[in-house]
Amino acid sequence: MRAKLLSWLFLFAGLALGGCAIVEPLKSEDLVVTAVAGQSRHVGVVLAVQPVGVAKDTASFSRPSIDRRAFEAGLVGTLAASRIFDRVVPGTEGDYVLASEIITQEPLDPRSITIPILIHYRLIEAASRRTVWKRNIFTQPLVPFERSLEDAMGEKRHNHMLREGFRENFSRLVAALRELQLQQRP
Repeated sequence: MRAKLLSWLFLFAGLALGGCAIVEPLKSEDLVVTAVAGQSRHVGVVLAVQPVGVAKDTASFSRPSIDRRAFEAGLVGTLAASRIFDRVVPGTEGDYVLASEIITQEPLDPRSITIPILIHYRLIEAASRRTVWKRNIFTQPLVPFERSLEDAMGEKRHNHMLREGFRENFSRLVAALRELQLQQRP
């Protein structure tokens, strides 16, 4: 009886500790959306993308999250690939500055099959420092289960949901920015 109890205890301890491994964050190249390319919409306009803000520390011990540098590089890469602006640069030196803040990127429940991603974007005219556009963009990717239980509930699935959620968020941002009527600096 004691041996059986110990074997069950080791099994549960192994499963619990196996789920607590520190995982690698996604890379910025995983986040760049290149399918949003189109005609240049804002000719002569330089967009600066300022460093991202985070509403709270969203890094989880056992689940990957998008770090600030990967987010910024993915956002700059997506906006440059979209060709909406003549140039897209990191920092604050442009005709317009895009500010962004990651509000959430964590599942509501560890067993959740989706990850809500909410990002607040603000477009600021650099010369007047006036906000000309702002929007919260919410995405919640639903990724089908894989064949193995490890893929279905593990790091691979979580990474896939994060990547697809941020890529969809960036695509919606590009669509919204494409509709704006922006003035270039004289």
